[in-house]
Amino acid sequence: MVKFEEMTFENIMELMLNSVSDELDKREGSLIWNALSPAASQVALLYTWLENAIDLVFYDTAPDEYLERAAAPYGVLRKQAAPAVRLIKGMDDNRNVIEIPTGSRFFIETENVYFKVIPSTNTQQLVECEVAGIVGNSAFSKDTILSLDNIYGLAQVEITDIVIPGSDIEELEAFRSRFFAKIQKDAFSGNKAHYKIWAEEVSGVGKAKIYPLGYGDGTVKIVITDAELQPASDILVQKVSNYINPISQIGEGTAPIGAKVFVESAVWKTIEISGQLSLKEGKSVNDVIEEITPDINKLFKSITFPENEVTSVKLAVISNIIFSAPSVLDNFNIKLNGEAANIILGENEVPKLGAFSFALI
Repeated sequence: MVKFEEMTFENIMELMLNSVSDELDKREGSLIWNALSPAASQVALLYTWLENAIDLVFYDTAPDEYLERAAAPYGVLRKQAAPAVRLIKGMDDNRNVIEIPTGSRFFIETENVYFKVIPSTNTQQLVECEVAGIVGNSAFSKDTILSLDNIYGLAQVEITDIVIPGSDIEELEAFRSRFFAKIQKDAFSGNKAHYKIWAEEVSGVGKAKIYPLGYGDGTVKIVITDAELQPASDILVQKVSNYINPISQIGEGTAPIGAKVFVESAVWKTIEISGQLSLKEGKSVNDVIEEITPDINKLFKSITFPENEVTSVKLAVISNIIFSAPSVLDNFNIKLNGEAANIILGENEVPKLGAFSFALI
């Protein structure tokens, strides 16, 4: 069996020259060598292309476009970048709330992006970023919001809470995992894995946990986070519910006929951290907090809704993060929510970093 990596120019030339009579001059630079050399170069290039082509068509190595094309016939589509949807509030000179016409546009100077007011089903008004992706999730002050329309009575605008986070195109390996779950028959006929796939393929959803018989016979409880692995908004919860089971038990969505589906948001579990620190010269508690906050937030995201295991915030891991901070010499008596113990998260809970309380020694 030919190994593609062995089909180099040198090896191909050797094979070709071996088929020529030894009575002829085959040395490098000879007429025969010069005649065979261009062909050997092109054949070596073809073997390189062939090796790459095989990687393109096998699911475990296929890159972006090719995996998308392979998954499409199975009904598995890659989640595209989605725009952020946020709350907007318009006020007059007396700070009375006024209605902003649907379609009104606003420009955010600091992010160089536009938002447009979209229809809303409740009293709070919504805007959608005109650019898909996480850029619409950025924090910005009311002073950087410019109205592009003449709106009667509008004196001040605030774009506040994120209702549905903007998200970039689904990461390739996450998409590959969803695809494998489908074709390897882990998900079929409305089983637990199938509900997980349905929930997580909705744009704006990060992770989902499935609880069969969550509220009795014939029921399925689905708990979701948003794309930022934070509790989902009511609008996103309704979006998932409409996709899976818009009318209970009728089978109009992806769920089988007869299923009663309950979609819920994850809820925060605030984790407060306290303890005693010995710091390097010239360092402060604020330095430590600034250093450890990104690592703790990264840890919390990594333990959000893991597969088939109880989630806990481990005291030893938090203590190690603090000890490893550049400003810290040593740490003592680290506690989580006042206890020197791990915190077991409830089935709907995701961890959120709360206040720090450090004393110096």
